[in-house]
Amino acid sequence: MVLGHGKIPGHSGTACKHRKAFQGRSLLSQSNLPNPKHFDANSSSPGKLSPFGTLHWGMKLFQGLLFVAVLMTILYISWGSRKQFVEYHQTIQLQQRQTALAERDYRYNFFTSRGDDFRRVGNWEAAQEEYGFALIAQPKGTEALRGMTLTLLAKCYLYQTDCSSAKTYLSSLSIEVRKEIGGTLQLEEILQTKEPDEGAPFPLQP
Repeated sequence: MVLGHGKIPGHSGTACKHRKAFQGRSLLSQSNLPNPKHFDANSSSPGKLSPFGTLHWGMKLFQGLLFVAVLMTILYISWGSRKQFVEYHQTIQLQQRQTALAERDYRYNFFTSRGDDFRRVGNWEAAQEEYGFALIAQPKGTEALRGMTLTLLAKCYLYQTDCSSAKTYLSSLSIEVRKEIGGTLQLEEILQTKEPDEGAPFPLQP
């Protein structure tokens, strides 16, 4: 068998030609790889999603709606908490006012009752003091004003003191109460500054 020049027994010359063709070329040569500079982001190919496509804007819309929903929920919870706080604060204020009114009424009734007790036994100074406490609780309390007027009228008649105060309190009473007092007491005689005659009947029944 005669061998040709440059041939290997059992092989054709094709393999040798392939070796010569790829001799001096690297498989990782830059010329063999795709150039990233030529990649167009705006070009859409089948199976790829464009960032500016329908799905992209759908996701943006969903995120916006979700944000609005969360914000509305926070505002609703905050408003509800504020409303509950205002209602609670109003309830506390109402209870405080009711408690203050109850305490005021109790103080007024307590001191008026004590003033009446002292006035009936002729302890004018103590009665005047108790009526004063009652009028601090309720400055327009009819019972306390009436008791104070009677007490000052008694002091004016017996000791010629506090006559001007008695007139002032008498004028502050309602017409009905003044008529009541005037119908049972000799006011003109009581309000005089003269000393009562010894043995004269006492015109003021406490």
